[in-house]
Amino acid sequence: MARKIINQSGAINILPIMLVIIAVGMIGYLLISSTLPLNSGLFGILFPKPGSQAAVSGPVSGPVTPIYDQRIDSGGTSNYIDRDGHTWLADQAYTSGGFGYIGGSNYVGDRVLNSIADPTLYQTTRYGNAFEYRFTVPNGTYTVNLKLAEVRNLSCQTAARVFDVISEDIKVISSNDTFARVGCGNNGDRSFTVDVNDGILNVFLGATNGGASLNGIEVVSANGVPSTPIPSTQPSAFIRRVDLGSGVGSVDSTGVIWDADHVYTAGTTNGYGYTNGSAYSSNIAIAGTNDDTLYQTTTFANSFDYTFDVPVGNYQVTLKLAEIRQASCIPGGRAFRVSAEGNVVIASNDTFSQVGCATAGDQTFNVAVNDGHLNLNFTSVAGGPAAVNGIQIRQLTN
Repeated sequence: MARKIINQSGAINILPIMLVIIAVGMIGYLLISSTLPLNSGLFGILFPKPGSQAAVSGPVSGPVTPIYDQRIDSGGTSNYIDRDGHTWLADQAYTSGGFGYIGGSNYVGDRVLNSIADPTLYQTTRYGNAFEYRFTVPNGTYTVNLKLAEVRNLSCQTAARVFDVISEDIKVISSNDTFARVGCGNNGDRSFTVDVNDGILNVFLGATNGGASLNGIEVVSANGVPSTPIPSTQPSAFIRRVDLGSGVGSVDSTGVIWDADHVYTAGTTNGYGYTNGSAYSSNIAIAGTNDDTLYQTTTFANSFDYTFDVPVGNYQVTLKLAEIRQASCIPGGRAFRVSAEGNVVIASNDTFSQVGCATAGDQTFNVAVNDGHLNLNFTSVAGGPAAVNGIQIRQLTN
């Protein structure tokens, strides 16, 4: 017969009972945990092994070194160290595998900068109706900081200098007017974040009034580490767009950059250009498109070539076509043959007869390139000389 444990007052004494329960529990815990590390679970937290640490969730503190950071003193002719100790490299032209500008000119401002930090950095500028900076970078996400100040006294008025900024074919800043935002000679920096998937970060500035201007550009991998894109089993598709007849290029209604037209030079990396052509422009309104500017310039000749240096592969070629010369707006007023890689792909193109005057009438075809050069020829077969407003080539990866 079990005995009740009572104290001298006659009440049940529960202390011995509690001690027995705790002892049994500890024995059971030790039996179960004998197969687990001693520093695991609640026991590990309450009674950690010597030299061990309990796991703590959350970010680990400490500095994060960016995978990529680059700074350029736009328009500057020598390196500059800012007040934070960062080095801004002298401005330089872009070369394949590196970084730098394409297009534009340098200028030293005539505005005295008394109320701005690092005035030397802002005193120089790269400017032009359209120019671009390119950076060869690992694929990932980047923060781009644009150093902006109006340093030309004659441009210190509203709408004297307005421009858009396009990065990776996306319009990231629309109608920037630094003077209107911050006044003359003051810091008006702008920043944006962009994803890069082709190994080259493009930043294009295109003026809508008075010319674009940039004092410096900084590119830093976002959060210290670029995002990791999904690996592809195919190389990045090659693409190039050229605004024929335009010496500055253009940006279409979707924010896509069309490069400036120029003479072809053999031996340049990813070169392109015409041979034997001349430029013509008109301000006539173009129907059937939202990109009048693209169609208002043209390269023409009785016979001219256009060459693109490209990787070997299959390509889709799109010709941007519109008849913009009133005298040629008649049937047979301009007809020309198109050849690609020595083969005729369009026997006789007559844009007016197909779509009418000052109307977009694009043509598209595919071609295989086996020698690293995509060669196009345009030759007149009736009426006026051959004329093309723009060319897009896009590598087919499937």
